[in-house]
Amino acid sequence: MDVSSLYDESPGNVYSTYINQYRKMKKSILFVNLTLILVSCGTIKTNVSDTYIREVTSYYQFELPPFSEDYSVFWDYIVENNKAFKSYNNINSNFKNKTIKQFNKDLNSISSYLSGYDVEDNRDNYIVGSKYKEKIKKISFLPSSDIDAFCYPNGYIFITNGMIKLFGLGMDEYFGVVAHEIAHIMFKHAEREFFTTKKKERRNSIISGISAVSLAAGASIATINSAQYMQNNEDIEKLTRNYVESALITSQVIDHLLVENSYYKKFEYSREMEIEADIVAILFLNWLGKSPESYIRLLSKLPNHTPTLSDSHPDIRYRVKFLSDYIGKPNKTFKVDGRIYHIDGLDVEKFILKNPTAVERFTGD
Repeated sequence: MDVSSLYDESPGNVYSTYINQYRKMKKSILFVNLTLILVSCGTIKTNVSDTYIREVTSYYQFELPPFSEDYSVFWDYIVENNKAFKSYNNINSNFKNKTIKQFNKDLNSISSYLSGYDVEDNRDNYIVGSKYKEKIKKISFLPSSDIDAFCYPNGYIFITNGMIKLFGLGMDEYFGVVAHEIAHIMFKHAEREFFTTKKKERRNSIISGISAVSLAAGASIATINSAQYMQNNEDIEKLTRNYVESALITSQVIDHLLVENSYYKKFEYSREMEIEADIVAILFLNWLGKSPESYIRLLSKLPNHTPTLSDSHPDIRYRVKFLSDYIGKPNKTFKVDGRIYHIDGLDVEKFILKNPTAVERFTGD
């Protein structure tokens, strides 16, 4: 048999139908797999979920509790009103238990290092009150010029000297930063993000398996249909090998993309969790009778950057604008002597005092 006749696509050729069938199937399989890749990778966001943030802000529409020397009163309010946190705690599954066990194993691996920061009489935990004092082990200052603050899930909080230098004389910013980190600990943000990541990995492994199976199935069907008209075993073997190799390569690419986009850093938080911790910082400062604007101004001094797939923090400008809106001081635009000025929400009052003839402009003006 002349194998070259297989590639003759003239209308009268008996093989033309099967050639077209192969091409359509190949396109369909590739489309399915590309869709699976996009769906999976799409779970790692470079922006912030407005829906989740709206839910979080709705949790704290009730009046803050009266001030108390025992700060547990505030944290009770924060924890008891957070439906997302309660929902996570109510999950009872073998998969969750297994995930938490692995998470704690990773956390325990650094406990010996962190224990060097322990003190016999820990007075730092006053900031969470008597009820939650076991949550906070130690607040430490690091001799680093980097502008940073971070925490570990087991209660250790670190603030760099570079960050401290940005604090005002009243140290309002200190309480805001510490409250932000405590929120991560209280809400088990690291554990919850680890759990979410593991769920993605499990789902992605299933998706990868489906992709490989779909390719293999497509290869089998197309190979059988084509092989029916092949007399040469060598040609059949070559056709089959090409399909199988294609399936394996595509499956490997999918595996790589899914792994790269599902697990990127231990003890990390989602961007939504960062905003959630910002909200708690604002509420804590309000409860203490301190200035929430001081925390927002501190954020505005931090170096801005564009979030990447492996970065949990939202864009600083987003955080500043969101929190300004949250406390009722949105950014505004004014016209003064024919010139347009876009003013940060925190500076609006100061700008108006300095420019009494300023006229606010609205969208569409």
